[in-house]
Amino acid sequence: MVCWIGGKRMYLWRVVDDEGEVLDILVQGRRDTEAALRLLRRLLNNPPIEPQAITTDGLAS
Repeated sequence: MVCWIGGKRMYLWRVVDDEGEVLDILVQGRRDTEAALRLLRRLLNNPPIEPQAITTDGLAS
């Protein structure tokens, strides 16, 4: 998701569980998909339950 913070374009990555709870947020000045995936893997490393599905916002970009 692209958002504007202080007049600059920033990329916002969020990890949300199935109940809608935001688990973690990552804001980057440059789009770095690898860093966002590392965040997701770190959070899902030891979950209390296994995730049934991992979905994205579906944007082609």
